[in-house]
Amino acid sequence: MDSPSTPPVAIRPSGPETKPPLKPGRTLAVVSLVFGAVALLTAWVPLVNVAGMGLAAAGAVCGGIALARRSGARGLARAGLAVCLASIPMAYTVNQTAARVISESNAQFEKSMATFKAKAKAQRTVEFRVTTNAPAVVSYLGGDGSQRTRITEDWSTEFTETGMLISMLDVVADPAAKSAKVSCEIIIDGQSVSKETGTAPYASASCYGSDSDGPLHVPE
Repeated sequence: MDSPSTPPVAIRPSGPETKPPLKPGRTLAVVSLVFGAVALLTAWVPLVNVAGMGLAAAGAVCGGIALARRSGARGLARAGLAVCLASIPMAYTVNQTAARVISESNAQFEKSMATFKAKAKAQRTVEFRVTTNAPAVVSYLGGDGSQRTRITEDWSTEFTETGMLISMLDVVADPAAKSAKVSCEIIIDGQSVSKETGTAPYASASCYGSDSDGPLHVPE
C-alpha cells in the first residue's frame, strides 16, 4: 500500500536578511536633520560655525525637497528644516557678537598703549613735604633717586620727573622724642595725592605717589 505523499517544504536561502532600502524622501529628511543638528551644535563656536551654516543651508534644501516629494517622513523633514533654519541666524549672531568683542578689545588695547606712551613722555612736577616737631629722618625716592636726610624742622623739596613716575616718602621721628608728631605729603602737579600723619610713641608716616596720580603734561 502506497504511503501518503508529503507536500514539498520550501527551503529559504541561508544568509542575513536584507532590509528594504530607504525611500529617497526619507533619506533626504534624515540628512536634513543630521546636518541641522551639527549646524546647531557648532553655531556657538565663532568661525567654526561658518562651516555649520553651510551644512544648515544644504540641510534646509534637503528638507525642502523631502517635503515636496510628499514622502512618509514629512515630520522628520519638517524637524530637519526647522533646525537648519534656526541654526543659521544663531550662528550669525554669535559671529557678530564675537566680532564686536574683538573690536572693543582692540580699541581698549590701543587706548592703553596710547596712555602708556603718553606716560612715558609725561613731565610731572613733584613736591615732597614733611612736618615735624622733633628730630626725624626723611627717606624718599624720586628726582635723583633714593635719598636719606636728617631734619629738625619742617622740610620740603621739589623736582620735575619725566616718564613713568614712582614716588615714595617716609619720615620717622627720633624714638627719644616722647611727644613727637610727624606728617608727610606728596603733591603732583599741584594736586595732593598722598598724605599721612604719625604720633608718638615711634611716630612715623609714609606716603606714595605714582604715574596714575594727577594729570599728564606731555611735551610737544
